Amino acid sequence: MTDRDPLEDLLIDAATVDRGRIAKALNGIYGIDAKTGAVVAQPGFNALGGREKVLAYLLARRVAVLLGKAAGETALPSEVSAGTGITGGSARPLLRRLLQGHEVSRDGDGGYHLSHHQIAGALAAISNQGGGGAASIKMAVSNQLQSAVWTKGPRRQDVRGASRALEKGVQPCGPVEERPPSQPKSKRPVRVEGEPPVPRRLHSSMG
Repeated sequence: MTDRDPLEDLLIDAATVDRGRIAKALNGIYGIDAKTGAVVAQPGFNALGGREKVLAYLLARRVAVLLGKAAGETALPSEVSAGTGITGGSARPLLRRLLQGHEVSRDGDGGYHLSHHQIAGALAAISNQGGGGAASIKMAVSNQLQSAVWTKGPRRQDVRGASRALEKGVQPCGPVEERPPSQPKSKRPVRVEGEPPVPRRLHSSMG
């Protein structure tokens, strides 16, 4: 009988990932279309910053491959831009910074993906920023409502509709505009016929 080689403890399966942690981090942020395998943004996506959106998107593409819904996880900058809503002019510099920081990897064709050793860092970034799941949805609703503090009339109805949509898991069409309360217009003094004109400097002090 031979002794067990202690070096065997270093053997790992590089394809093994913590599916539970990934599911928890992406819940409410990104989902995978069951028919097409496309990555679909969820309400909690709005609570993430640009860096976290990119990491979450690339992680979701990996999930699509793990589930057998997509053939490849690598994404070109144009695909990252389309999947995150970040404009191409901002997405490319952001991807370069993530690459320089060793947070993402790039293949020979210019596509980006998360290597196995980068998944833990992506999970930490996403969880710290958005909270994951219900916490992300609650934050997105809060941000949407805070932007409507000065909204009145029909626009307030839009805000309420947006909050209900977020709670039901539906992506709102767009952000709600902030509208500060209207300020009263200054009134110029009325000149009575026959009276001398009011000096200009008095106009400014009286207006």
